[in-house]
Amino acid sequence: MIQCISNEEYISLARTNNNSSNITYKVLDIDIFDIEKVYDYIVCFETLEHVKYPRLLLNKLYNALSEDGVMFLSVPNSKYEVIENGKNKDPYHLHTFEYESLINMLKEMGFIISDILGQSMTNMIVNNEIFNIEEKDLIIDSLNIGYPNNKVLEKTYSYLFVLKK
Repeated sequence: MIQCISNEEYISLARTNNNSSNITYKVLDIDIFDIEKVYDYIVCFETLEHVKYPRLLLNKLYNALSEDGVMFLSVPNSKYEVIENGKNKDPYHLHTFEYESLINMLKEMGFIISDILGQSMTNMIVNNEIFNIEEKDLIIDSLNIGYPNNKVLEKTYSYLFVLKK
């Protein structure tokens, strides 16, 4: 059973950990909310699969990105999504995105794909493909494990797209 906390609880936690005066927190329904500003950087992690209309969200984000802006978009690798009887086992994932069709959709929307990254080493550890991580190399290994790269993308849980207009 998947257990979730409410949006208000997330906002409260975020305010506790990040209470800078220049940060504003809001709970919005992105399917109906319009983005009224233009941003130099947009981060949209693990969101596209949750919204009713992913193309609409991408269009809103494209329009909200400045001409020289950069958007970081992460989406789960469809290979790791569990589909049963034609439905995603995760009830919060309304969509799954095949790698090639997602790339085509992003290009159709006008995005330029600067880079595609993943955390393939994390998946290799989880899948027991890497066994011997030396304690003396813990810092280097942590960097390799935690930071995105463009190696073995098919084994990454989530794709991280670096996008421009």
